[in-house]
Amino acid sequence: MRNISTATVDFNLLHDISERNGVEHRLPFAIVSAHAPDSSGLAQRCYLWGCANTDNPMHSELSVLRELLLGQWQSLRNQAIDKIDTELKIRSGDPWKEQKRKKMAEEEMAQQLEFERRACPNKLVETEALLEERSEALKQNNATLHNKTAELELSRQQLDRWQGEARTLNTTLEAMKRGKYREIAELQRRVESKDSEIADLGTQVESKDSAIKSKDGGIKSKASEITKLKNQVDQLSRTSRAAEEKLQEYCKTLYFTPSICRLKVDGWRLPSKHDKEDL
Repeated sequence: MRNISTATVDFNLLHDISERNGVEHRLPFAIVSAHAPDSSGLAQRCYLWGCANTDNPMHSELSVLRELLLGQWQSLRNQAIDKIDTELKIRSGDPWKEQKRKKMAEEEMAQQLEFERRACPNKLVETEALLEERSEALKQNNATLHNKTAELELSRQQLDRWQGEARTLNTTLEAMKRGKYREIAELQRRVESKDSEIADLGTQVESKDSAIKSKDGGIKSKASEITKLKNQVDQLSRTSRAAEEKLQEYCKTLYFTPSICRLKVDGWRLPSKHDKEDL
């Protein structure tokens, strides 16, 4: 429990009293008191080695205490009231109540443990053994945790190395990507130039096609003329064969034989005298 009845001493007043009495008074005070004045009218306490006067500052500081209490009783009262109010305010708050509840719970737990320890020594031994086992298990877990921590540290270092390699690979890939982009741009430029050449060739081919089509038209017109000439030649051949047949008939009529009729290159002629002798 907190002491709520204490109050601070006015040390300035104590210093003034010390100067007046010629003695340095300090806490705690040496108090000597008497129940009642003796036959001489002095309040003193007598011992085998002498008497101590309660009102003498050299023997007892009761007068100093009396003067302090009576000289600053209002201040001491106000200080005590303030301390009481502060303590009541603290005790009425939730933190103090929670602390008090925890303290009471701890005391009850301690009492319960003490009761169980005294009432059940075997159980205490078992509990101590269980605690020992759990302590060993905890040590093993700590060792395992330490090993796992070391493994994690190694894994982290390896991960850092991998990250560095990944950054290097990313840099290399970026450089290769930029190079490929430049190659692609060059290929696109070449393709565009080839496309323009192909377009020019297409234009030339179209012009050649138009020229070929015009020549085909001329060839077709010549072929039609040739066909017409062939038809005329065939007609002339048929006319010539008909004329030859008529000439043969004519020869038969004149000379009674067709052998004297000769077809010459320069044309037809009449039988001569020699031809008649041959007959």
